[in-house]
Amino acid sequence: MLFESWPTCNSINLFTQQPFHISNFLIPAGAYRGNSLREEGHNVMKDLRDFIATCEKEGELRRVKAEVDWDLELSHICKVVEEKSGPALLFENVKGYKSPVLTGAFATTKRLAIILGKSTNLSMVELTKAWVDVATKNVVPAKEVKDGPIFENIVDGDKIDTFAFPSPKFYELDGGRYFGTAVFMTIQDPDTGDINLGTYRMGVLDSKTVGVQLLKGKKGDRILKKYGKKGKKMPACAIIGGDPLHIFAGAATVPGAKSVMMWLEPCAVRLWRL
Repeated sequence: MLFESWPTCNSINLFTQQPFHISNFLIPAGAYRGNSLREEGHNVMKDLRDFIATCEKEGELRRVKAEVDWDLELSHICKVVEEKSGPALLFENVKGYKSPVLTGAFATTKRLAIILGKSTNLSMVELTKAWVDVATKNVVPAKEVKDGPIFENIVDGDKIDTFAFPSPKFYELDGGRYFGTAVFMTIQDPDTGDINLGTYRMGVLDSKTVGVQLLKGKKGDRILKKYGKKGKKMPACAIIGGDPLHIFAGAATVPGAKSVMMWLEPCAVRLWRL
């Protein structure tokens, strides 16, 4: 799972926003980006595992093998390290769980460069310019495929359990545990068919439901209201532990793109398969 620390907030309000009932979990053994071009001298990552390996090679990640509690302890450690511009942390022994937790993926300019496949010697200004230059290129449709690693492990029905994942509780005044912070959610406009990808905080409400904070007036909120007017529930797919580049995509405004995924290939010179 991939998490980022957030400023202290009253999460009780967050958790009463939009409840999303989970119909199934699709747990990939490894996401696939396909073969494509690469920036000279820099590897093209295929998934989060590649990002972790690259960060470790660059000295930008440390593995925490000691047992760490998901309840406040994990978040405290990652916040202290982040404030000192320390490495990303991969907690491999979260109390009561076998799944690891990654924090601090976006905390330094060097890590941002790794996500974008750029030189780690770039300053934040240089990296921002490179990102803007590439993000304004013509959009390129992703290639659709019928199958992929996302379908290798499926949990549905009564077997669904949000507490099966090591979601941290970040602050004492939080209303509960956050199932998603550095995550992305995909929804489709029912009128235009456009695909929207956004980053939203998600709080665990119970074993089958998470609350999602959709800010008023944003595209996700506008799409949700369209479903409401039609008297329909809005289907949504939340991706936790996926490609860090999607966080950039979730924040990007891409005029003329039917899907934010069309922005990803020119941004990172990769061929995307959906």
